[in-house]
Amino acid sequence: MDLRRAVAPDRSTGAAAEAPPARPWGPTAATVLTSLLVAALASRPNSPLTPPLFEGSEAPGFLRAAADALGLSALPRDVAAAVSAAFLLAAAGAFLYALLEAWRGRLPLRWVLVVGLGLHVLALLTPLFLSRDVYSYAIYGRMVSVHGVNPYVDIPAGFAGDPVYPLVSVDWIDSPSVYGPAFSAIAAGVTAVVESPPAIVLAFKALAVAASAATMLLVAAAARSIRPERAAFAAALVGWNPVVIFHGAAGGHNDTLVGLAIAASVLLVLRGRDLWATAILAVGTLVKVSAGVPLAVVVVVSVLREPPGRRFRRFALHAAVGLAVGLPFIVPFMQAHDPTLGALELSSRLGWLAPSRLVLVPLRGAARALGGDVAGDVVSAIVRVAFPAVFVAVLVGLRRHLARGPRRIEPLLVVATMGWATLVAVLISPLLYPWYMAWLVPVVWMLPRPGRAAAIVLSVALAVTELVAEPSRSPRVWEAMVFGLHYIVTPVILVVLIRLLLDLRRRVALPGGEGWEDPLLIERSPSAQPRAGRRAERAAAT
Repeated sequence: MDLRRAVAPDRSTGAAAEAPPARPWGPTAATVLTSLLVAALASRPNSPLTPPLFEGSEAPGFLRAAADALGLSALPRDVAAAVSAAFLLAAAGAFLYALLEAWRGRLPLRWVLVVGLGLHVLALLTPLFLSRDVYSYAIYGRMVSVHGVNPYVDIPAGFAGDPVYPLVSVDWIDSPSVYGPAFSAIAAGVTAVVESPPAIVLAFKALAVAASAATMLLVAAAARSIRPERAAFAAALVGWNPVVIFHGAAGGHNDTLVGLAIAASVLLVLRGRDLWATAILAVGTLVKVSAGVPLAVVVVVSVLREPPGRRFRRFALHAAVGLAVGLPFIVPFMQAHDPTLGALELSSRLGWLAPSRLVLVPLRGAARALGGDVAGDVVSAIVRVAFPAVFVAVLVGLRRHLARGPRRIEPLLVVATMGWATLVAVLISPLLYPWYMAWLVPVVWMLPRPGRAAAIVLSVALAVTELVAEPSRSPRVWEAMVFGLHYIVTPVILVVLIRLLLDLRRRVALPGGEGWEDPLLIERSPSAQPRAGRRAERAAAT
């Protein structure tokens, strides 16, 4: 499928100018069928798509029966792992097909929402998907609710006798919590009420599924309020997205809570309630620091719109709101051992999908070969600083663009700025996992074609990269997956990042426009405009 067609708007409206007849059956059948196949494969014994499970956490009987009936339970482990790649690729293809039809106006919004809710129910019934993060949530929560210790000081390895501990990933057993204090409070609450490991897993999955489904509904409401013709597309981008449904919701990840906070803040910003948006995003940031990017945008833009003499007062008001909602979560966990509450530990890690790792590893290796370990360490430090510096430059560029005419800043421009900043933050992050899409898709539906295309490419790439939960499930496919992740998918993501940065650089250099005519929202990239038009814009800017 031609991705350009999937994101190409009508010239006048940015979507279908006239709604064609509804044709929901094709994309719906493709999406539901491929999702059921993925869920069935995840339900077979020792599935490549599931980590080790607690007894009692297996799939319900009808999914196990489906796996048996399709012959999936009898497949050798390497064949099953290869089939998982085929099923996930098919699900990604169905998603692209559905997005294209939604963009063309052939999927009614109500239909998208109903099917999306059904897919979330399927996610709840599917066994824990690919990741062991829920086990980390459980052990950190029990460290508070059962063992009475601070998870930002103690480590899971000190509680090896806990019934959750045996399935916690070895990558995290010696690490204090890297999650925000709001989520630590949520995890403590869940594990205080629910005791058995299978029930704890189900509780975290139910929380993730509910948050993701609510996100879809909020995104649909936001789109209907300012761009009704995009509402079905926006809802499908969340609710029919395999990386959100399986990696995010079925994986039980707390990123769905961050996505919910961002989706709620978008609706609040569009309704002119910036302080409420700050409150919601402050809580989201205390679940996971990633929500701090749209939070910063909301605060900065809200301050920027005020006359110079009133800006400090406005900033103080936002700060007071953030502290009011944040301190009740922060104070119980504060200590001198890690005053950053996990943020420092998280920043020290580097994921294999991150573009920064792709740049760092060969440059560091070459530097060590030429100048020894010291040269390698210097290059490593430069690369680690360079990517955050690029992100800071993006934020500065966005702020300068908005500052050229603060009075013209409408709510939709604020949301667009949130989308651009969040998208770049995901691509530049030193850690990049599929479930991160749960907090990106709620805010990118209104971006122009380059931003939407980047989000769609990232969704598809991340949906088909994680194929095997554990090396022991299929060592051969695991090795092939790691090779493909680092040397095929990550270069694609790096190219997407570079193209996006170049496009955004041209946009923020242009003078601001009114509403949808602002460069941050216009469909065509500035590089595609006629030369005479660009000369006129530059002359107007000067």
